[in-house]
Amino acid sequence: MAWLRSHRDRQIHLPISVGGASLTHGYKLSSLQDVVGQVWSSKPIRTWIYRLNVALCIFTSNHLWTSSGQHPNSDFGLTILRTDWNLDTFSTLVQSSLETESTMLSRTLKTAAIALLVAVGFASTENSSSAQTDELQALNGEWIFFEDRTEGRALERLGPPMASKFSMLVEKDAVVLNGHGSGHRDVRVALDGSSTEIKAPTSVARYRGEWKDGSFEYTVSFERLANSPPDGIKQIKRKFRMTPDGLLVSVVVDPPIVGDSIGLYRHAEDIPMPEQAKAAIGDLTWLAGDWVGTRDTGATNEERWSPPLGGAMLAVSRSVNTSGKMFAFEYLRVVEREGGLVYIAQPGGKTATEFVLTELTKSRAVFDNPRHDYPKRITYELSPEGDLSATIGQAKGGTPRRFDFKREGK
Repeated sequence: MAWLRSHRDRQIHLPISVGGASLTHGYKLSSLQDVVGQVWSSKPIRTWIYRLNVALCIFTSNHLWTSSGQHPNSDFGLTILRTDWNLDTFSTLVQSSLETESTMLSRTLKTAAIALLVAVGFASTENSSSAQTDELQALNGEWIFFEDRTEGRALERLGPPMASKFSMLVEKDAVVLNGHGSGHRDVRVALDGSSTEIKAPTSVARYRGEWKDGSFEYTVSFERLANSPPDGIKQIKRKFRMTPDGLLVSVVVDPPIVGDSIGLYRHAEDIPMPEQAKAAIGDLTWLAGDWVGTRDTGATNEERWSPPLGGAMLAVSRSVNTSGKMFAFEYLRVVEREGGLVYIAQPGGKTATEFVLTELTKSRAVFDNPRHDYPKRITYELSPEGDLSATIGQAKGGTPRRFDFKREGK
């Protein structure tokens, strides 16, 4: 660039005729980009490859015009480009010209070199911008936790680095977050590093994001307001990067009340379902009956399962607090399907979620759905004493939640 600065005010002559656009003028080096820009915008030139060809054609036409005193037409220039010239040849000649500044050919070659770099720069920027857009668009949609990728983590500590399910919506120059924690919804995080503030009664959360090295990164900082507890998380940094396996999410928390975590997420349709175990509804006869239990909080749980009949077992679950008020209920059923059994849960009577039977013994049944956010696994087990336990949790590792029942009246 020192050479360009020292020659900024020299006049150069660029006889160009491409696609019917005639640009035969004298230009200063400082306005050379404008020359390429005019060729760039010519209607017949539709792709960046053709733009690169034009830059090379500038070189070939100037070279021949300088050597022979005649200016070749554009067709001849393009013919030379296609048959004789390549980037290696061009680079060699440019290097040669840079070593000799006394000839018109040298100045012309330097001009052509700059024109080529400008055109390649435009193409590279366009290509890079397009690639970035494609990579950003790949973040769109709802993501489900698939597996913990944190190195050296103990089995009982395996789990998602953030929510088990979240979504991102890519807009122009921003990403809209949902389900990323703190109860915040529709958080629009700009990619230019500017701040998005979310105010709460006791704190202010500030989101800042950017696209960096093929990843979307953002930090959320928490400012505690007056009269609010000073303790707690001050900052969370999250990075999202697409890989052949899915979306890799890394999370760093300050202060490090939890270790750095890495997890793999996928769209639900990209998560394979497990193979079903062969079974009939009669194999779950041991689950039938009225089951009741008490939590550590004093709240009671109950599940009432009908006997197997007609290829199905039906149940209702209810939870009641110490004040005698119901705070949760669920409709449950197990049905025969395609040689196996499917467990169908409807918490609060809402949308049903299905889990397929993957393991079965005379006293244990495991139902899995890796496409669900949580739980991904439901297990029922009958103890030798005749008590029932139900656990829900991740498909691998972690600390499942356990509910213990006894037969009513026992």
